[in-house]
Amino acid sequence: MATKSLITRVEIDRALRAHNCQANQRHRLERGHARLKVRNGRSWAHYCAPCGVAILERDIAKLRLLLAQLQPTGLISAPDATEHLLTPDAH
Repeated sequence: MATKSLITRVEIDRALRAHNCQANQRHRLERGHARLKVRNGRSWAHYCAPCGVAILERDIAKLRLLLAQLQPTGLISAPDATEHLLTPDAH
């Protein structure tokens, strides 16, 4: 069985020609600049380094939150969403 991954195909490469960042049209990548290259269906999306760093940091934070929820301490200390249904009302 293949190991599953939440990460789509992502690479760091160099721009072959000048173009705008796909996250912010005001960010211009010049030939040779490092960029984040993300698979987008059958094509690629290209992001400048500052936008790429922001994307990666945001996704790492999301993955850390998910991981914390799966940790035994996260499951025990997190209140159960159905807990209030099991306790009788004290009205």
